[in-house]
Amino acid sequence: MSKKWLTVGLMLLVALGLTACSARSSQEQPVEEETVLAIPENLDGTYAASTEDENYHLTMKDGQGTLISDDGAGNKIVRQVQVVDPEGMMVDEEYMLYRVENHQLYIQDIEYDYDGELEAEKVFKRTG
Repeated sequence: MSKKWLTVGLMLLVALGLTACSARSSQEQPVEEETVLAIPENLDGTYAASTEDENYHLTMKDGQGTLISDDGAGNKIVRQVQVVDPEGMMVDEEYMLYRVENHQLYIQDIEYDYDGELEAEKVFKRTG
């Protein structure tokens, strides 16, 4: 009888030990943290671009900025810019792709124009 009780007691200890280890490992699982967007520091600054119809001035600081377009006839449009991921930014409510190469910022609208073609990529040169 004593061997039987000894075996049962050892099995209970093993079971309690496994339960304790299981509970401890589930408590030690890392808590999921909020993803923080890494904003490229090289976007901070001022930029200028122009097309046949408009001149653009963009000012960026910490992933946010202001884009001013001027048609040369005194009509100016001010838009808010916010980097939302490593490849895209919101210009007011439009998502646009961007990339940085050699002190130039390339921005492309991914929506189609009235002719069913993508808008040409705008090249912003860093001015400050």
